[in-house]
Amino acid sequence: EPYRRQRQMCIETGNIITGTLSGTVITSTFTGSWSANGKDNQFNASIQGGNESSDILAKNFIEGLNNATSYGGDERNLYLYYKPSGSQQTLSLVFHVVK
Repeated sequence: EPYRRQRQMCIETGNIITGTLSGTVITSTFTGSWSANGKDNQFNASIQGGNESSDILAKNFIEGLNNATSYGGDERNLYLYYKPSGSQQTLSLVFHVVK
């Protein structure tokens, strides 16, 4: 599995949830912060790292997090929607909840 670990902390204030995260994709580490608005499903992240190597998966993963503008999902899946740099196409990062 390419995502070895990911750690998160969250704080909820009204409709806004904010948090920090850190993790490793293949060999690249990253850290950052994020916020999600429960009222209008807006999402924003500021993630650093992953650019020091030739790890293309890490670079694309971090680009997706940094360019994400909204989210959706249910009790089993989280979808982050983003447009890659220079593209008009909307893509998604999908996270599956493991219980």
